[in-house]
Amino acid sequence: PMDFPRPVMQDHKGHTVEFSIPQQETLRLKEIATSENVTLYILLLSLFNMFLYHLSGMEDIIVGTPVACRRHPGVTKMLGMFVNTLALRNYPAGEKTFKTFLQEVKTRTLQDFEHQEYRYEDIVSKVAVNRDTSRNPLFDVMFLMKNLDYAKVELPNLTMQPLDYEKKTSMFDMTLSVFESGDTLLCGLECAASLFRKSTIQRFSGYFKQIIRSVTEPGSLESSLAS
Repeated sequence: PMDFPRPVMQDHKGHTVEFSIPQQETLRLKEIATSENVTLYILLLSLFNMFLYHLSGMEDIIVGTPVACRRHPGVTKMLGMFVNTLALRNYPAGEKTFKTFLQEVKTRTLQDFEHQEYRYEDIVSKVAVNRDTSRNPLFDVMFLMKNLDYAKVELPNLTMQPLDYEKKTSMFDMTLSVFESGDTLLCGLECAASLFRKSTIQRFSGYFKQIIRSVTEPGSLESSLAS
């Protein structure tokens, strides 16, 4: 549900709304991830798919995610840009329980990550027959999770601290960034300014937080995605 018609060409102007997931809910998410034998990344990716399902009503959703492509010992300490992009396709149908959907996302994500060296550009050339200048070829939304605490990076004779700045660009319709900082999750919901007002993004962030609250309640894993 967009505020404005999609322009003929992307201009990459954006808004970002920052919010956090409190300690109690973050710890509960980590407990769920442990009990269901999934990573926190996969749990949050599942919640993001659930959020997009409730927003759009779509049961076939593709989310992009960046990958480091440093699995081989020969490149682990090599300088350079090895980042690739994966298109993760999932099916958050309303009749599925969240527990069932979570395991589906786990299986699909692990399978996709096995092919992370396959170049995104090659996939686009093979499957995106009809190109559209108003959007990206395979997906319109991105999810990324960061776990490096810059405040704790120590170098000789150098003190580092995060610098807050207002980002005014967006490469996609919507990007959810999650930064794990101790027992809290710091989130940023970035959206295209040509499609959404900032007030809409603030409302969307409230929806995502409500989904997290509902999933962390006792017995919620057996509830359907539509509830």
